[in-house]
Amino acid sequence: MSAFERPNDDRDDAALAAYELPGRDCEEGATCPLISGQVQLLPLRYGLVEELEPGCSTPYSLRARPLGIRLLRNGFLYVLDGETNELAEYEFREQGDKITGGKLEYETDRTLYVCFSEVKWTDAKRAQVLESEEDRDAFMQAVDLSGANPVSGGGEHLITTAQAEEWVAEFAEEAELEQPEGGHEQEGEAYHWENDHYYHKTRLGKLLKQHEVEDRDECLCLVVRDDIGVMRDLAQFQDNVVGWIEEWATEDEGKTERDYLLACYIESLSQLKAASLDDLSQVSEDPSVQAMWEQVAAMEEPRQGIVRQALLDFLNQDSNTGKLPQPHDPDLPAELKERLWELRGEANLTNAREIASQLQREVRRYYVEDSLSDSLGRDFVDQHGDALLSMKQQHNERLRALLEGSRIGQRGINDLIERDRMDAFLGKQRPRLQRWNALLDALSNDRANMLCSTHFHTAAWYFDAQNEEQVYEAFKTQYGCLKDICRNDEVTERIADWLEEAPHYDRPLFHTLPLADQNDFVGQHSTISNAGYNAVLKATEKWGELTALESGRLPVVDELPENTRIVAEEAHQPLGPAISRGISQVMGEFYQSINRDSVPDLEELFRRLPKALPARILDAIQRTGASFVVASREELERFRRTIQRVLAIREELDRIRRRRNVIKATAGHRSLEAQALLEEFKRLRQELQTVHEPELARALSPIEELPEDSVRIAGATPGRAGLTLVLPAAQQAEVGGLIRNLRQGIVAAPRANLVGDGLGLLVFAAQVSVLCSATKMLVEDYLNDRDASWSPVLNSLTSTGSAGFLAAQGIMDTALSARARSLTNALNTSGAQSVTASLGRLHTFLGGFTYLFGFFASSSALYSRNNAWKEAVRSGNSSAQSAAMASMVGAAGMVGANTYGLYNTLHAGFSVAFRGAEWAAAGAVWEQCSGVSTSRVPCSPYSN
Repeated sequence: MSAFERPNDDRDDAALAAYELPGRDCEEGATCPLISGQVQLLPLRYGLVEELEPGCSTPYSLRARPLGIRLLRNGFLYVLDGETNELAEYEFREQGDKITGGKLEYETDRTLYVCFSEVKWTDAKRAQVLESEEDRDAFMQAVDLSGANPVSGGGEHLITTAQAEEWVAEFAEEAELEQPEGGHEQEGEAYHWENDHYYHKTRLGKLLKQHEVEDRDECLCLVVRDDIGVMRDLAQFQDNVVGWIEEWATEDEGKTERDYLLACYIESLSQLKAASLDDLSQVSEDPSVQAMWEQVAAMEEPRQGIVRQALLDFLNQDSNTGKLPQPHDPDLPAELKERLWELRGEANLTNAREIASQLQREVRRYYVEDSLSDSLGRDFVDQHGDALLSMKQQHNERLRALLEGSRIGQRGINDLIERDRMDAFLGKQRPRLQRWNALLDALSNDRANMLCSTHFHTAAWYFDAQNEEQVYEAFKTQYGCLKDICRNDEVTERIADWLEEAPHYDRPLFHTLPLADQNDFVGQHSTISNAGYNAVLKATEKWGELTALESGRLPVVDELPENTRIVAEEAHQPLGPAISRGISQVMGEFYQSINRDSVPDLEELFRRLPKALPARILDAIQRTGASFVVASREELERFRRTIQRVLAIREELDRIRRRRNVIKATAGHRSLEAQALLEEFKRLRQELQTVHEPELARALSPIEELPEDSVRIAGATPGRAGLTLVLPAAQQAEVGGLIRNLRQGIVAAPRANLVGDGLGLLVFAAQVSVLCSATKMLVEDYLNDRDASWSPVLNSLTSTGSAGFLAAQGIMDTALSARARSLTNALNTSGAQSVTASLGRLHTFLGGFTYLFGFFASSSALYSRNNAWKEAVRSGNSSAQSAAMASMVGAAGMVGANTYGLYNTLHAGFSVAFRGAEWAAAGAVWEQCSGVSTSRVPCSPYSN
């Protein structure tokens, strides 16, 4: 929301036009402009414009809107004279109507260093550029006045007043936007995307008046970089477009979105996907088609990809009907109609059938050539024309069977829906979603480019990290520029790659350090970012290193005033999805290695986690007062005995079950031996479920847990594997209760005042360590020496690991939700939207593998509990039935929790993409993403 109303247009103001008149009397002798060796500078800025691109070069280019020249924003302009080393300050307020600091008059024989700033520089920041030429060159914009020219401007960032009249958006742009049919009203409003409403139609005379120019010929316009202003506008633009999509999704009580999704799904049933081309090549029995596909397979990229896409488009053409054009169609091209007319002229009573066939062949030949000659080349079409037509005919026959039914009396898709109504609805909705999708893609690309090119961090250098007021403004600016920047997967991956190369940019206000301090910081910080497992194993030591490195340089977030701390945490969050993506990729590889019967190395696993993660873990340790304890030899031995006992009992249960089945088959289930085996089976199963499995679960927990309503017996050593997270008492109880509830299938959010998203990272790190160590121990001690299947043995490990990861995600959920509520007050603006997007990314990247893994583990547990319940029912033991039923309910709850979590993860991921309108341009691929059953089709609003 803008801090002020948009100024009134005054381009036709005659009083302002008078300021543009020559400054000399007509009878006065002419002199060469700038001959005095002095020039007055009129500052402008590089900024986002609707459409007016200047005739001079700009520092970079953008896709969403051009980078042009604008009037200066409110703020401060600093000019350092390279000859005298004097630093001048000019303050601009009220859109330039109020300027303090005097005129910008400088000699033309020197180089100036200029910088636009949103805040007044402190003495430390002034000294930084006065005393260091490296900082001056890195952070300020060099402008050489020696080439100043009254005709051409004379150099980079300098233009004449005449050029300004043609190139400055406020002076020359005539952007009259029309609202597209069905579009949002803002699409017809120029400059709706401005973070603050500066744009208005005015003229050069206003700039000359503000700077008290006496002779415009003695002036040049200085165009300064304002990358922060550009990034603010891009972020606001993205917010606006997302708002349009959200309004669309909720219009008509959400029915529009529902109908669009269903229509896209129905449409997708009649369209081929890229992956289907290989299947299509295999099912065809036509030798010419097979020969064509063999030639395509032998092509090299990118030619093969181009050909495959052209063939896919060709096959999907007119896929809503499954019909080819006919000679009698009224909308055939004029050229084709003329050729058909000539053929009809040759018809007589004896050749009518042959002429009809020729007409059909001519239409189809033209159809193939017109569709494919440009993309595939005339030679390819001439060589494979018959094969292409045959393939299209076969495909269309299958489509017609699908759409209209393959047999008499069988209904097709078109019999179940109102096709014309659905196509009309898609034709109305799809163009605006395609338009918004393209716009969001361009915005995301521009924002990612500016971030990964360090434009933001270079531009925001001037905030003083030792000044309390400027620390607040610095974090607020960072949030305003970077909020919700990880909106789609492609951008998130790019930012993750950039952050992997430069993890130091994740540290709070690192970019405000002097250049020499930055270089020193990067070298020392690399030992922390590459610490791997030592970040948790030697957390106290590494925290000491991080504190020594940042002390006196960067702000301690936990010690900031509450409002500043809230904004600081939120300014830190936009890069979180990129880190979560890195975590998800590594954990996915971890689970795949287990499925391949290999044991991942714990140190290597932690080293492959995102390089920004170790410092975040250390922050969380300090913030929560937590610590990690390495399992002792006695604890490891106790864990080894526990898991051996669990496995031994399970093997014994399998042996008893097999033996009893043999006895039942020979002597009957009432025989003494069968009854004895049954009692032994019940005893061992109860021992396993009430003693050993709970003990194993506690040993695999990321925190130390005691059974409820119990106390530690002096001298007793619990079994542990890997690291144990030790928390303050209140948090220990909260996290322990959360994990126990999750194991029982109870989903409950932790209390927000006891958790933070950093605590979730600690639980995650501990659970990774425990699960990896336990897997390695299990394989080395048990599986390597036997011909055994991994899956049954790892069930107890994976189910508990799933509970730990779910707990980590639940903690982060609660923390981010609480932050969304507090951010609005801290910024006096709506900030919950980007936090919600971060929540979606957290679910998608961290939760997906957790829920999927937990689903399989809990399903296996439910299956075994169900078998136990069946055995109890058959035996008639009511107490055993109750115990088995309770266990089965808990396992079913865990299945439900994981299924619900997996569903919401996929839904959140799809929704994030949808809110970015990622898929809108190609609704036909909806089937691939959704996995929705075709049984939903009759429920469509287009049903007959």
